[in-house]
Amino acid sequence: MATQTNRTPANQGRRHARPAQQTGPALSIAAAVLGVLAVIVGIWVQWQLMLAIVLAACAIIVGIAALVRHARQRALAIIGIILGALIIAVYLIVVAIFVSQIASMSQLFQ
Repeated sequence: MATQTNRTPANQGRRHARPAQQTGPALSIAAAVLGVLAVIVGIWVQWQLMLAIVLAACAIIVGIAALVRHARQRALAIIGIILGALIIAVYLIVVAIFVSQIASMSQLFQ
């Protein structure tokens, strides 16, 4: 974190941390857009499983970066994180159901 020197006579030579600066809404908007794209790809283009998961992971990462940098429009960053986590959770549930169905079908043929 950058520091600055306060040159008043009473505080001469002391260093004070600068307050956290807010960044623009670009990261928050990017997180929300990536989350929405992950949902769209996950629902309508179901054969693109890996693309949806990558978009969801990127939405989570960019959303967290926006929150850490104190970006304006925090709601968009939170929306991106929630949508990304939702897509990953849904696909984990789908994979778990698929694996359990495969396991039960393999028991039928034994």
